[in-house]
Amino acid sequence: MRLLHCHLENVRRHRLLDIDFSPGLTLISGANESGKSSLVEAMHRVLFLKATASGSLVEALRSNLFPGHPLIELSFEAKGAIWSLSKRFSGQSGSVRLDGTGQEVPLNGSAAEELLAKLLGVDEIVGSRQAARVLPSRWAHLWVLQGLAGQNLLDQGPQHYDLNGLMQQLEQRAEVSLQSPFDQKVSTELEALVEATFTSRGVRRNSLLWQCQQQRERAEDALKTAELQRDSFESTSAELDQLEHELDLLTSDRKPALKKRRFELQTQQEQTRQDEAALLLYRQQLEPLQLRKNQLQSVLHANHQIHNEFLLCQKNLEEGSEQQTLLKHSLSETKKQIETTQQKLDDLDQQRSDWELRGLHMRRLEELTQLRFQRESLQRQHNEQQRLRNQSQTLQIQLDALPDLGVANLQRLRDCYDQVKGCAIRIETMASEFNLERADQPVLVDGFPLKEGETKRLISSFTVNVGDGVRFHINPGQGTGIEELKRDHESHLLKYTDTLKAWQVKSLEEAEQKINHRNQLSQQLNLINEQLNGYQDGHDGNISLSLQKKQLENRQHELEKEMASEPELSRLDDSLLSNDGSLNQPLDLETIRVELKRCRQNYRTISESIKAIKLQLQQLHREEYEQDKNLQKLTLSLEVLSAKQIELKEHRKSLLTEHGPEPDIQEKLLKLNQSLTHLGQKVSDLEQQLGTQTLQAIKSALAELDAQEKRLQEHLQVLSGQRGALRERCEGLGSLEPYAALEEARVNFNQAKLEEREQLMLAHAQQRLLKSFQHAQAELSNRYTTPLSQAICSYLQPLLGNENDGCQLNFDPHDGFRELGLRRDGQNVQFRDLSGGMKEQLNGALRLSIADALKGGHDDCLPILFDDAFTNTDPDRIESVLRMMTQAVKRGLQVIVLSCDPTPYETIADKTIDLPSP
Repeated sequence: MRLLHCHLENVRRHRLLDIDFSPGLTLISGANESGKSSLVEAMHRVLFLKATASGSLVEALRSNLFPGHPLIELSFEAKGAIWSLSKRFSGQSGSVRLDGTGQEVPLNGSAAEELLAKLLGVDEIVGSRQAARVLPSRWAHLWVLQGLAGQNLLDQGPQHYDLNGLMQQLEQRAEVSLQSPFDQKVSTELEALVEATFTSRGVRRNSLLWQCQQQRERAEDALKTAELQRDSFESTSAELDQLEHELDLLTSDRKPALKKRRFELQTQQEQTRQDEAALLLYRQQLEPLQLRKNQLQSVLHANHQIHNEFLLCQKNLEEGSEQQTLLKHSLSETKKQIETTQQKLDDLDQQRSDWELRGLHMRRLEELTQLRFQRESLQRQHNEQQRLRNQSQTLQIQLDALPDLGVANLQRLRDCYDQVKGCAIRIETMASEFNLERADQPVLVDGFPLKEGETKRLISSFTVNVGDGVRFHINPGQGTGIEELKRDHESHLLKYTDTLKAWQVKSLEEAEQKINHRNQLSQQLNLINEQLNGYQDGHDGNISLSLQKKQLENRQHELEKEMASEPELSRLDDSLLSNDGSLNQPLDLETIRVELKRCRQNYRTISESIKAIKLQLQQLHREEYEQDKNLQKLTLSLEVLSAKQIELKEHRKSLLTEHGPEPDIQEKLLKLNQSLTHLGQKVSDLEQQLGTQTLQAIKSALAELDAQEKRLQEHLQVLSGQRGALRERCEGLGSLEPYAALEEARVNFNQAKLEEREQLMLAHAQQRLLKSFQHAQAELSNRYTTPLSQAICSYLQPLLGNENDGCQLNFDPHDGFRELGLRRDGQNVQFRDLSGGMKEQLNGALRLSIADALKGGHDDCLPILFDDAFTNTDPDRIESVLRMMTQAVKRGLQVIVLSCDPTPYETIADKTIDLPSP
């Protein structure tokens, strides 16, 4: 495969770019940001990414400078034909077209993508979902992208360098087969056996081992079921025996015990009834005696209490009289303090009123001064608005004098200009140059003679006569499309010229200048209008300045009238006021504010003093109220005590009259105590005899006994039902012969377990045999690595120190080539331990060797691309890199080099292309 031509439109910074590649070495140079890497990415995506793909990889191709979707066209040789590939990346609506020599109809859509995959030798052209994962591995062994020259290609995996194709080409080059057909058959059969038994996650479903495992699991489940049936039969039999034993105990022991207990409780119930009747009789005799005793004790207690209360009242009366005298004196002093404090409060209130009047006068003066300033400010704003209006009118006149071409019209004019220019370039590209170097006969071009050394460049079909017997008819551009291009060019040129005349301009640049000038005037006019609108927004919406000025004058007259009606201010001692209360002189705004602040401070100071005095006066009133209240309460208490003392005397006199003196009452109490003691002893004896065995307790015990007998009977019935069920269940389980079934299940389980172990041993033996076979194959890896190592060394020979130095790498049948490094002075150096420049050179030699090996499957040619791949290589070794590239071209490879510094490569380049600077 060989690249021929690339055409880009609207790809990043490239509006239009055409590149022709040399069959040998093509050098593409350009400064940073000139679009070299963009060209590489565009070619890579047009080959391996579907036109309908979307996402970041497609968005990265879009241009921020030019409108339109990216269009990429690529011509190449493959499979003995010349192919033309065109893709427009516009998301789901993207289009693809593939045309080749000898093909009747160009292919589009999925058919074109499938054929392209076959030509490139890949499985498929990737879409959006696989792009991020698969796209970086495509042609990673052929194209060294910018920034990847120092990475080990072999560490990235076999998918990055077409391992299968490389092994196939190396086997074709080998003198003998790397492995015999029998070895291949054994390896294939072993892999099939192991793969039929195991997967990456374990045993494969439906394999022989899996079937043995399933049979063993079923036998194990059957064994567990048999054991459960055996255990269930034994547990049921044991439960039946225990249940029958429990029934015997309840019938022979528990039931007679309950009957005996019932007889004992009925005997105790009759004896308890007799004892409780006697106890009730004695308690009825005790009640009147105890009542009489309590009455006499109450009389004695009341007599003692009345005497003590009388003495206490006498003492409280004496103390209350003294407190009453003190409270009257304190109340008189408090009233005097209240009168003094009230007078002080009235004086301060008058001073605060005077300062408040003074502050009101100063606030009006302040407002009058501010009104004067506002009127002056409004006059200045009025003058500024008038100036802005005049300037706006001037700009509007200039703007009206310019034609309104519009940005859209200008863009159409630019598009028309680009079309004219594009047609001219394509016509020029399709032109034919006819040069007569030497002739021994007359040569006529379109009937005009052509001399030796003369050159003619023609863009239309022409006729060449050589002598009298030879005549050629030549069609430039393969004879197709030239006339149509001419007509398109004349049509676009006429449209472009007519548009310039209609706009009264001479060129596209002049139209752009007029539009820019009109935009500048429009911006200035908008700025002035915004300033005018800002003045309106800052002054009460739509209210005019004259109306605002009138409102300020009305407010000033109102304030002057209010000040004329103010009372005199001469009561305050102040140097600012004259004798009649007016100001001594006009004041400025700052002096007024200072004086207003002083009025506020004095007003606040006096207000705080008034507040404090009011609090003090309130406290005195509260004290007066409390003292008066306490005096009234004390007077009322003394009156109550006097009345209570009289009442106590009368009560004590009535007790003596009714019950007699205190010694007689005490004698009566002594006789009552003796009678109560005798009856209490009899009651105590009966209560001790009864103890806790009351009739209610016996009745409760009998009721509980009835409940126990009922529960016993119900329990016997339940146990009888359970015994019947257990007997039936034992008979059912016994009919299944659980012991014989358990033995049979155990034999089946052991047999299944033995078969599973034998099959597992066979599978493991196959695995070990496959590993041994693979190990033996791995020992033959040098048959793969030797030809590739020799090819790498042939490219690196100028860079190696001596003839024993060389390249080293290993091969694994599954992991492919790995452990790339160099052998120097008898020591092996891994790739990661090499210098940055040596990594680039070894990577380049590896890719050239792989391409040299793979080219047999691609028409003996593959394109190798290096995008700034030797930036760390020093000038002394760059000559060796140039010899590597020259050697690759001689072997039939196509080499494309992109570099910011083209100087070292110019000596070997077959074609040099300079990209314009950004």
